Parts: sequence; structure tokens; C-alpha cells
Amino acid sequence: MKKLFFVLAALAAGMTCMAANVPAQGDDDKKAEKCILDQNVKIEINTIMPSNGPARQTIDGYTITIADGKVNADLPYFGEAYTAIVPGVDEPGIRFDDCPVEITVNKKKAKKGQYEWRFTAKSGTDDVQVYVTLWTSGEADVRCQPTSRSGISYRGTIITE
Repeated sequence: MKKLFFVLAALAAGMTCMAANVPAQGDDDKKAEKCILDQNVKIEINTIMPSNGPARQTIDGYTITIADGKVNADLPYFGEAYTAIVPGVDEPGIRFDDCPVEITVNKKKAKKGQYEWRFTAKSGTDDVQVYVTLWTSGEADVRCQPTSRSGISYRGTIITE
């Protein structure tokens, strides 16, 4: 009986210590929402979801940055191409280098704590429709629909610095 009491007391003490190290969720939510409202967002991708095939986890540090009316990204692509890719001209992945964009904010579909953006960007010779769903909790979904390839989605977290 003493062993059971000791084990339960140790677990309770451990949980109390772990809870003390967790930052207040409201602070992170406010930081993420400020980044979203400023349209100055950096998303670290952790899951890649091609339209055909299984989802893949990544630890390679892929990011997409949307700031000052421009988008920067170098994202991997797994999927089907509808036209031949020209080496040296077309990118094997989805790459945006300071590509100017005009973000359309969809306020009608968005739920509380959720923001939806849409823009078109150029990747090589491909026009890519990009749909970004952002949550104030710090989560983000990015859907890319190139004109000459099948679509792909990415899931990640908003980096607040």
C-alpha cells in the first residue's frame, strides 16, 4: 500500500512540474493572431499530403513565408505532372522566390479563430493557386494547385518570433 501511495505521489508531483513549464496558451494565440492580421506569417511544414499517395512527415525544416506582399518557399513536391517538365526552367518542387502576391482574405467561410487566404504565385513556368488556412492556435494548412501538376497540401505550425 505504501508503494502505491509513493508512486501516485511521485506522478502527481511530476504532473505539477510539467504543468508549470507549459506557457499560457492565450499568449501564443495572441502572437499567432497578430502575425496573421499583419499578413506576416512564417509556417514550418511538418506534414506533406500529396493528392495521390500517403502523407509524409518531414523534419527537414521546410518553410513558407508570406510577408510584405511577397511569398518565399522551397517546398517538396510529390505528384503527377500533366505536362513535361523542362529541366533548368521548371522547378521539381514548389518554389517561390520573393514572388509578389495579392492576398485575398475570405471572411465569409472563416470560423472563429480561423483565417483563410488565397493568392496566385509563380513557380518556374507554373501558376500556382495557393489556399492558406490559419488558426490562432498556431496551426496552418497550405494547399497548392499548380496548373500543370496535381495538387498537394502541407500542414504546419506558425512560427512566432
